[in-house]
Amino acid sequence: MRLKVAICDDELSDVQAVEKCLSKYDKAEIIISVFSDARNLKASYDHAGTFDVLFLDVEMPGIDGLSLAKYIRMIPDYNVKIVFISYYPSYMQDSFDVQAHHFLEKPISQERLNKIMDQILHEKNSRAEHKLLISSNIGDHLINPTDLYYVDVDKSSHRDVCFHLSNSVIVSHTSIKAFEKELMSCGFIYVYRSILVNLKHLHTIEKECVLLDNNERLPLSRRYEHEIRQKYINYSINTLNSAD
Repeated sequence: MRLKVAICDDELSDVQAVEKCLSKYDKAEIIISVFSDARNLKASYDHAGTFDVLFLDVEMPGIDGLSLAKYIRMIPDYNVKIVFISYYPSYMQDSFDVQAHHFLEKPISQERLNKIMDQILHEKNSRAEHKLLISSNIGDHLINPTDLYYVDVDKSSHRDVCFHLSNSVIVSHTSIKAFEKELMSCGFIYVYRSILVNLKHLHTIEKECVLLDNNERLPLSRRYEHEIRQKYINYSINTLNSAD
């Protein structure tokens, strides 16, 4: 597999350390772009899919790594894997807000970077193979589950099911039960009766609703609240630490 990787760090020695480790990783063809200023990477990042993996220093002059990551998620690009690199592990909690893939503490370790890249490669391969076939009145659609924000019952018909993507909605004459098992195996969870939300796109759990990372709010059932909070915490921790 070919991976487009960007390294953004204002410290040349740290850039070289990441480059050196990536050059020794031989399980994928890696095309590396280097940026010493987050503003230059931001200017180059004009559409989703510009890069597959980003190694971002947290502390940089002008635009820091966290601010850059928020901009990229708002493009929106939710598929790029973001790895923060820093001497300060205290920033790890902040990285939850931008769905970081991992937090890599400096100095960079070849072993830890290899584990992170192995996981990224595994997820990329799994994502390429796993697609949902959704039929609608305009044809069939092959959709990556990670691209779905949530699934709910159509409010007008009360029969059809709506599959919500970033810029479109696919309406299918089916049932949520028909997709329930497959979606829940991909990280979806019920937040309300007949509403399944993708944990990947869940930003905040509020008192009576959940906020997605596209700023859309959905009702939260007290019946599911405890389970949702626990699964969201577990998901966030596992996303960052599963490469350890």
